[in-house]
Amino acid sequence: MPRALSGYIDIVQAITARYADRWAKQGQLTWYPELRHYTLDVACKLLVGLDNGSQTQLGHLF
Repeated sequence: MPRALSGYIDIVQAITARYADRWAKQGQLTWYPELRHYTLDVACKLLVGLDNGSQTQLGHLF
């Protein structure tokens, strides 16, 4: 695995764990918006270093 990609593993795991915990507590959820927020949070963190991108102005526009 290229070094650049291996550096992403911890970040993606942390975001995934945060979402998995939240989803487990919700019990019932609508998958499309949740996966869209998850994907945007991962992309924002990896590409521009922005935490919780789905909760920003950019996320609301997305």
